[in-house]
Amino acid sequence: MNADLMDLCRRSLLWARARDYRGHDKHDAMASPLLRGLLGWSRWGRLATTVAVNRSPVNLRPLLGVPRLVVPKGLALFARAWLTLSEVSGREDDLAEGLALLDRLRGLSRAADFSGRDCWGYPFPWENRRFFVQADEPNTVVVCFVAETFVQGYDRIGRADLLDVAESAARFLLNDLRWFDVDPGQACCSYDLHSDFRVVNVNAMVAALLARIHARRPNAALAERAGELMAWVLGRRLPDGGWSYADPPRASHVSQDNYHTGFVIDALRAFLEVFPDAERRDLYRRELTCYRDRFFGTAMAPRWRPDRRLPHDIHGAATGIVTFARAAGVDPAWLATAEGICNWTLGNLRAAGSPRFMYQKGRWTTARYTLMRWSQAWMCHAMAELARARIEAGRQPA
Repeated sequence: MNADLMDLCRRSLLWARARDYRGHDKHDAMASPLLRGLLGWSRWGRLATTVAVNRSPVNLRPLLGVPRLVVPKGLALFARAWLTLSEVSGREDDLAEGLALLDRLRGLSRAADFSGRDCWGYPFPWENRRFFVQADEPNTVVVCFVAETFVQGYDRIGRADLLDVAESAARFLLNDLRWFDVDPGQACCSYDLHSDFRVVNVNAMVAALLARIHARRPNAALAERAGELMAWVLGRRLPDGGWSYADPPRASHVSQDNYHTGFVIDALRAFLEVFPDAERRDLYRRELTCYRDRFFGTAMAPRWRPDRRLPHDIHGAATGIVTFARAAGVDPAWLATAEGICNWTLGNLRAAGSPRFMYQKGRWTTARYTLMRWSQAWMCHAMAELARARIEAGRQPA
């Protein structure tokens, strides 16, 4: 079974590589010259168009002239998948491709513009309900995903220059973002360079990243900030479990959703690897159960939100696989949940007879097109993590 999964993972990666890892993205509508010319002056026009394009069951981007772009966050996920696959397979060509993507990511960084010379954003302008970011402008979530990939590369081959890049990205996060000291012993940072928008899952990811860098190259300042961030995140936990997307919750139309919840839980796991704590470990276990029950249920189909089953989104499926596959390193019993989600996804969101993954499945329609980062990169990453978890679970004593 693992050989089959690894084969599909590799074929899915090669499908993306054959396209130079270029593709459309969920939020790239304003990369259309046509839409930029018509709506670039209007905030609400940009927002409405972006939402309409990403909710369409038919891919409107080719009709609108949206170019197929290389997204650093997607490239980082592909690199993670190759690096993880190389651990499982032992193949030098898998490792070489992962390292080549790390080199490519260095070339995409905004080296000259910020105190942390390595930072990344989306290659298209993006209108959000709370902020607008220009093309290539770095933001917290993209920097975290890319920097984590360099940490993984360092762990894989021990090259100090890879950890140097992650440290440089950490300097961007610490020095160029807006920071808020909310309560004694707690702090949080902004999502972007300009607003005060406080996103819970993003701060959890920053905490995990800083902790992981500190564990490899001790730095008291990073450790202190990581602790303040995680304390803030855990302080935002809802009474019945889980987290709202933003703080305060009314700051966003998103309440609780699937993949952002998975991000918080997995970031807590990574943080606890560096800073063990029995009480927080118990909380992590409880939140895994809550995440499974609210967002996957017995059918293992990814729910959009706890109170909204549809659409079944590929990102939610992949995040669930990753979160529970990694949780199997804490308790092997979680491997079955990762397996169940993966089986559902392969049966429902994989293009028939293809290594390509589709975007969403609704009640009456399925968005059968592939978004390179949102669909393909996430599922490659998820399959590689599951393949590794299977092997690790087999090594653990009964």
